[in-house]
Amino acid sequence: MPTRRPSPAAIAAANGLANGMLLVHFPAGSRFEEWSEWPALQSPARLGRPKPRHGGRRIEWEHVHFFAGPCCYLKPDARGDAALYVREDPEAGDAGNASPFDSGALIGERPRLLPWAGRRRASPLRARLAILARHSKPLDTWRAAFARWLAFAYTDPNRYLEAQSDRYAAGVPNRTQPISILRNNGVEGRRRYGESNCADRRAWTWEVRIRGALPLARVRAIDVPRARLRKALDWRKRVRALQKHVVNVHSYAPRFDGATPDLLYARSPDILRAEMPQ
Repeated sequence: MPTRRPSPAAIAAANGLANGMLLVHFPAGSRFEEWSEWPALQSPARLGRPKPRHGGRRIEWEHVHFFAGPCCYLKPDARGDAALYVREDPEAGDAGNASPFDSGALIGERPRLLPWAGRRRASPLRARLAILARHSKPLDTWRAAFARWLAFAYTDPNRYLEAQSDRYAAGVPNRTQPISILRNNGVEGRRRYGESNCADRRAWTWEVRIRGALPLARVRAIDVPRARLRKALDWRKRVRALQKHVVNVHSYAPRFDGATPDLLYARSPDILRAEMPQ
């Protein structure tokens, strides 16, 4: 990462965000009533599902994926109606890694992280996997790398938590590494290539991948539809009785069907700020 002298205020803000950042998991294929019965968050491999043929999906198969930042997962056919916020030390003792961008945008079946992906002239999968490996950090050091990145990328690191409805502009850094990410994705990428032909804010949202499983005892908070609030409070009681752990419950009232991923995304910065250590 090139040398740039951030201000003391930026360094302090970056360290605070990085050390206290909760990880957000959105079970896109399962509603709260389904995942509330799970004993843990488990990877497809841990659940015994077949190994995918597409090599880029094997990382997804082996790990549970989290955003270290806003809940910016977006899939038109997502069934999920809730999100989990995992406390700031979930990776302690776990295997896995983290990267300063969403891995699926680079190595998924429909990659959009330019200049390496896209429909035309996409780099071979092997090359994209190598890029992911080069930019990934082990779990025992990723928060220090995250803090350095925040201080380098933003004049005001608190902007990292922005979640505007325009996902191509939300939280866009002042600079990043590699610089080609900003030149080819986000607002500039949309201008050059058109809507949906490049990556949105997931191009600069950190992703944490934990191999195998993560116990629900590490969940600090959940965000559920108001219609599920009573059941969520009952679930919290069960978790507290079994694991001596209190989960904070947030709830929302969706405006219309199909808005859930966007609502969870828009609400996530406020929940992160409320739940992170002060």
